[in-house]
Amino acid sequence: MLIIRTFVPGLVLRLASMWLGKSLGVLFLLITLGCVVALIVGLWNSGRMTVGLIGDLSKGQASVMSGRVVGSRAQNDTQGMDRLHGEKADVFHYVIDNEYFEVDQPAYETLVSREIYRLYYAPRSKLLLSIEPGA
Repeated sequence: MLIIRTFVPGLVLRLASMWLGKSLGVLFLLITLGCVVALIVGLWNSGRMTVGLIGDLSKGQASVMSGRVVGSRAQNDTQGMDRLHGEKADVFHYVIDNEYFEVDQPAYETLVSREIYRLYYAPRSKLLLSIEPGA
């Protein structure tokens, strides 16, 4: 409430209170709770990968997989205002032995599918570190 009162002009608050009456405080409370829940969910989702990656890097751990790599393309729901409009975002992966490693579009387009590669990755976070042609 303090943030809203600080940054929203007084005239807007007076007009909103005339239109909404006593439910103005409830509306701001719901908006604040929605923002807090969104922050907690965002921290939880990004925190798992970040903690795993920090653990791998601090111990200097990396794993390697060799085999045929296939490119995979999918569409996921977007975040923010794009989600309200029903837009989708393309997500690209390298797939080897039922393991998915997220990559960007240029990396996806560069891969020669079904060739043998060697992938180096962080074991906990499944973050792809490097890929090289294998034998």
